[in-house]
Amino acid sequence: MKKVSALLVLTIFCSGVVQAADFGGLVDQAKGDYQAGKKLEAVEKLKDAVLSIWDELPLTVKNVRLVTDQEKYTTRPNDVYRSGEKIYIACQLLGYKLKKAGDAYSIDVVTDFLVLDEGGKVLGGVQEFGKFSLVSFIPTTDFRLDLTYTLTDAPAGVYQLQTVINDKNSNKSTKFTQKIRIK
Repeated sequence: MKKVSALLVLTIFCSGVVQAADFGGLVDQAKGDYQAGKKLEAVEKLKDAVLSIWDELPLTVKNVRLVTDQEKYTTRPNDVYRSGEKIYIACQLLGYKLKKAGDAYSIDVVTDFLVLDEGGKVLGGVQEFGKFSLVSFIPTTDFRLDLTYTLTDAPAGVYQLQTVINDKNSNKSTKFTQKIRIK
């Protein structure tokens, strides 16, 4: 049996998500496994390292993009739409709470939708416009939101679509704004 550094021995479950006593130690172990040709073990240690700091992350939106469809995620070449045309926005979400219930982990996110004019004045919106959830037997740190908005009867102009994301498993909240033009 191999000796393991005392700093790395302590791995506990806290709030249902793996918490490590030493983030750096897990990363070092992963590096050692990788150098020894144990790539699968290295990946597992890196996942544990990410989970060890996951609850410290703020709820964050990354990789926001207008897309032409939600199957191939082809980036839209511009931000110009016709009134009534579907607006697809894809984004990545980080820092949500992984809630442990029995043997499963859940993600529970609700979005609010606001339409603002070019100057930031709220023109309208819908609370709890989208509800997104996932239950898995593994804690997942890769979650995307596929949003579909339609501005029916919107006059030509520049609009800001604001999405507010609320994590129901915690008190975390964040938002992002996407500018579009209606022709």
